[in-house]
Amino acid sequence: MGHAARVKHKLTVILPWPGRVLWPNNRAHWRSKATVARAARAEGYYLTPPSPGWDWGETSEIAVTYVVHPPSKRKFDSDGIESALKPYRDGVCDRLAIDDARLWPVLKKKSTVVKGGAVHMTLEQ
Repeated sequence: MGHAARVKHKLTVILPWPGRVLWPNNRAHWRSKATVARAARAEGYYLTPPSPGWDWGETSEIAVTYVVHPPSKRKFDSDGIESALKPYRDGVCDRLAIDDARLWPVLKKKSTVVKGGAVHMTLEQ
């Protein structure tokens, strides 16, 4: 009989749908993209609740799951959503004082349409 993995910490952050400029296929000027990315990183930081007393450690991997609630039934690229969320992910990691290179593996699930769109990012260790 196998042993179930023990979850030490679990945190879900509800992020907004990434703006069009953040998507990798967008051909926006680098300066306008940098401005939007900086704002998204700050938003990811402020939307993340503090984790008082949690020690995420320094070396172990942290599993990430994105539950994607698109703003419409229109198709979108699953790799593109991960790239578009990168600034938000950096902000979440800034808030939790963890290296984003530890976030692995990434699982993406498409869910119901929500007005305006949203992404539920769950971290588990």
